[in-house]
Amino acid sequence: YRWEQSKSKVRIECFLELDDGTRPKSLGIFFMDPDAPLLILREYIERSFREQLNETVGEDFRFFLKGSDTGETLQRSKEEMGWAKDYLILKDSEGIALRDKNETDEFSLAGATNLLPHEVMIIKDRSVIGEGTVSMIPEFRPLEDLEKEDEE
Repeated sequence: YRWEQSKSKVRIECFLELDDGTRPKSLGIFFMDPDAPLLILREYIERSFREQLNETVGEDFRFFLKGSDTGETLQRSKEEMGWAKDYLILKDSEGIALRDKNETDEFSLAGATNLLPHEVMIIKDRSVIGEGTVSMIPEFRPLEDLEKEDEE
């Protein structure tokens, strides 16, 4: 629950790219701490956009590698070693991506960047999804229920 209670949350817009030739689609906006592990980012996305994801890719998505012009994605088996901030695309005040590491070095993720827009791009995992097969995201129990259980 540490990440849920963080005071360093930033606004993040999540985009999903399918392999149907359409432009990436905005799933919506959520708030989280960019210093959280990548697995926490996945959980936030799955909890925030469960219905939309289950209609398209379910939990079978990968994270787009920041700064990659070739569409490289992170293998799901390597997510446990990553951090959310490494997959967030930081935008400047005009909405232009700061792709070059040197451009983002001048900002602190816990400081000025919480005022700048962040995006995360997820992509359909083509290696998992077959014709009509989607690994559905289960319904999560509300966080309040889990907190009550911990208190007991």
